Amino acid sequence: MLWDSVPGQGALKKRLSDAVRHGQVSHAYILEAADLSAGMQMARGFSQLLLCEYGTGCGTCRSCRLVEMGSHLDVIYVLPEKNNVLTVDEIRKKLVDDMEIRPFRSSRKIYVVDQADKMTVEAQNALLKTLEEPPSYGIILLLAENSESFLPTILSRCVLLRLQTDPDPEERFPEEERRAVLSVCLNLHELDSTGISGAVDSWQEAHIPSETVVMLFRYWFRDMLLWKSAGNDTRFLLHSESRNIREAAEHYSFQQIQKALSAVDRAETRIYLNVNETIAFNMLLMDCRPVTENRPLTAEEFDEYLIPDEEEKRFYRMES
Repeated sequence: MLWDSVPGQGALKKRLSDAVRHGQVSHAYILEAADLSAGMQMARGFSQLLLCEYGTGCGTCRSCRLVEMGSHLDVIYVLPEKNNVLTVDEIRKKLVDDMEIRPFRSSRKIYVVDQADKMTVEAQNALLKTLEEPPSYGIILLLAENSESFLPTILSRCVLLRLQTDPDPEERFPEEERRAVLSVCLNLHELDSTGISGAVDSWQEAHIPSETVVMLFRYWFRDMLLWKSAGNDTRFLLHSESRNIREAAEHYSFQQIQKALSAVDRAETRIYLNVNETIAFNMLLMDCRPVTENRPLTAEEFDEYLIPDEEEKRFYRMES
């Protein structure tokens, strides 16, 4: 479940859960976070909670599955297209005009605006009328590093939520476990199916918790995406791995990094649903491995790993 998997933020999650339970959800929120990936994770989890067919963010109903896979028609992601700036035309086309169309399959329609503090003044003014007179089904989640970048008129019409800053991620895990997992991340582009199986077996022999593997993979590819998009390693979560992450990023495209981050979320869900960890992690490593022209992933390699039950088979078919 995306909502349950959001790390920390206990008080904030309780506040939002109570708002959903008591029918007191606001039409607009600002999620201020020093780490925008944490803000996005919170936004995705909250979207799942809002659209869940059972109202709990169960993670198993069709709406929850679609949100998790990023394919729910009523969750629209608004991202800057050029120079990390959201222009007035982008806000009008992707949000203001689109919100006039009613939801396709849910009672709500959610707009997640990434880097919303990069909206121009004109874009913020274009959004203002929608904030003043939103349709009953519309919910806007503005992700920002600095809420002071918004006009006072925007701030006054949104609920401001500040995400807590997590402690140093590298201090959360024992050094030996961290090295065992991150060495696989670094060399993943060289591993064949035998090497992948050997890596997973070594984790299990060392009794490395599944939560440690999932979180370190998430941090690794989050930092890689930051480097690939901004060429900046000063805000890495795994700051001691800066050189290795920059080196590994040479083997990945933007699309492959995004695919890897989605694979991490799927692995976390599978483990929560009691899928065999050996199978879940073999599939994680195969999905995170960069596919090149010289060494594509073959059907035979994938078929070596059996999906354990009908529910997991159905889940994988939905993804593809």
